[in-house]
Amino acid sequence: MRIAFLGHSSFYLIDQRGVRIVVDPFPDAIGVPYPRISTEVVIVTHDHFDHNAVDLISGEFDLLTGPLPAESHGISFSFYPCFHDNAEGVRAGPNQIVRWQLDGLTVIHLGDLGHLLDQDLTRLLHGPDLLFVPVGGCGSTLDATQAGKVVAQLEPRVVIPMHYQEDGVRMHLDPVDRFLVGRHWVQAPELLLERQSLPNRRTVTVLDRYVYVPEEVAG
Repeated sequence: MRIAFLGHSSFYLIDQRGVRIVVDPFPDAIGVPYPRISTEVVIVTHDHFDHNAVDLISGEFDLLTGPLPAESHGISFSFYPCFHDNAEGVRAGPNQIVRWQLDGLTVIHLGDLGHLLDQDLTRLLHGPDLLFVPVGGCGSTLDATQAGKVVAQLEPRVVIPMHYQEDGVRMHLDPVDRFLVGRHWVQAPELLLERQSLPNRRTVTVLDRYVYVPEEVAG
């Protein structure tokens, strides 16, 4: 599969068949432009303006918002309710973790998770191949230290940080550097991932944000 970072908590994944998945699209109003793309599947983890800008996605697509399991284009998606903060949603409301299989790999997107996982969620979600984890803190999502603890709970093979301060973003978030301290990490424009290429040791991959529309998703 191919993974590209569209900014904030939004990612674009393509499987070997060419099925395209977009997670948590955001509006230009957060301070950086959102690529005008088309896709077959859009996932929204929670109903906040910086995660649910589905009107920016062109074409016909299946919109998956949970909480029930869903299937699209032969891919099964499971949603796990949790909270956007560490006060059971009192400050920032609910959130959902989403898990699916793509090209034989288990993918988990934590949305705007704001707390450590309980034993039940840890057991259900343990051992993904790819984990998207928020690291920017700001009082309502995981900060670098908490994100590290969730990574230790789930023990993924590949970690992609998200929801951190980027140039131009009009939100007060911590930089990704705080999460990278003491970790094995690489930076790349995109990630091509398949079973045989999984790293032997846990690797954090920091993806460059696309600032143009890739030719194959120009619509």
